[in-house]
Amino acid sequence: MRTQPITTVDPATLAGLHPYPLGEIADVRQDEPDFLLQGGVIRYGEKFAYSISLRPGLEYQFRGITAGTEFGATVVDADTGEVLWANAGGRQALGVPQAPATDLVQVAEERAVLLVVEGTSEADAPFAVSADASPIDTDEFSVYRFLNKGNGQHFITAWEFERDYVLANMPNMQYQGETFFAADIPLDGFVPVYRFANLINGSYFYTASEAERQSVQDHYSFMRFDGVGFYAPGGPSEESVPVYRLANLKTGGYLYTPLLAEKAYFLLSGAWRDDGFSFFAIDPAAVAALASEALHAAPYGAELPLLGVAAPEPLG
Repeated sequence: MRTQPITTVDPATLAGLHPYPLGEIADVRQDEPDFLLQGGVIRYGEKFAYSISLRPGLEYQFRGITAGTEFGATVVDADTGEVLWANAGGRQALGVPQAPATDLVQVAEERAVLLVVEGTSEADAPFAVSADASPIDTDEFSVYRFLNKGNGQHFITAWEFERDYVLANMPNMQYQGETFFAADIPLDGFVPVYRFANLINGSYFYTASEAERQSVQDHYSFMRFDGVGFYAPGGPSEESVPVYRLANLKTGGYLYTPLLAEKAYFLLSGAWRDDGFSFFAIDPAAVAALASEALHAAPYGAELPLLGVAAPEPLG
């Protein structure tokens, strides 16, 4: 799963932004995916953008470096307008004064974003923004389940930070613990499981079928596409177990379970329809071996692509 946006801006406001002629691009540790952008004086009201590409499996930490003056910096998806990170000046410009729950940015799929820098102080100021990235800890493969006590809908997530956010901020969500095992980064032989949010009844829908994903996007405008929820084994094997989908005939929601006993219990209530097989999950007995495999597959030496920046030769 990806970082939840701080807020959303109109993508049209990002059109036509150009990179500021940077004074320096420093990449002092070339074995790690990080960089430093350092520009000259940026004046009040000026706005520039740098295109960068974020990849799954990494956790990015952006920092705006100031010296007594303030400037705004935000990381924005140019297609959707979702703001994934903002420094203090950026939050002020957006009208979002409170700090986000985390300064870390994670994406479930490779994603092109804009790093937007703008002058927000009457005192003209130089700017510098750094980005550090480290592999996500992949020794945890749990998928967690919640029950919304208000509408009876179930919600599942493979991301610990999302689980912790729900636990801390949404008292109406009853925590039901681990429900099955999957990966939050792409692994060999795994396929994406996509997540949709039903904007009418508050339910969530998950599918590993590309055809089903496309059909939902084409025909159901009230289903918000949340992207990749997690990654699941692509087929049957000794290391996978099937996950079944049940549809609630009263609420319109869905339940996902690998347990035949739980499936039978809900079906016997008469309020659920058996939708059959949905996708595979990791067999609990295979989790330890996959955790070791994922650790060795982590992209430690990958450079963070920096696209479309007009600047002198990089230092370092």
